[in-house]
Amino acid sequence: MKSKFFFPALLLALLIVSCSPKTAKPMEAAAAAAPAIPYLGDWTYTVPGTPLGDVTGKMILKSDNGVIKAFLETNGETTELSEFKLEDKNISGIFYYSGTPVRLEGVFESPNSLTGKLTADGAGVFAMKASR
Repeated sequence: MKSKFFFPALLLALLIVSCSPKTAKPMEAAAAAAPAIPYLGDWTYTVPGTPLGDVTGKMILKSDNGVIKAFLETNGETTELSEFKLEDKNISGIFYYSGTPVRLEGVFESPNSLTGKLTADGAGVFAMKASR
């Protein structure tokens, strides 16, 4: 009598388990939760017409444990932008040049083109272009 009910009960249990919703593996869930950011990477920038002449360098945008950070590299020196934000296609942040705060604001025109400005207290506003 026991064997008569064992087989149908086993089939019913397998059917219930196979129809239950599958859960995402932790790695799959993390990948799905974090959308790709097309602006990360190395950029070449130019700021023409500053009191020091045309300034060129590299801007680096990277994700560090889910936090996006920005760095400017000029003449072998690298500076991290504080208060950095990347929202939609807009970026902003602050760095210091010789003790003067300089605010960077920009808009990504495409995944490979950025147009922006640098505003330095007492020194003016300067256009900035970046590409990769």
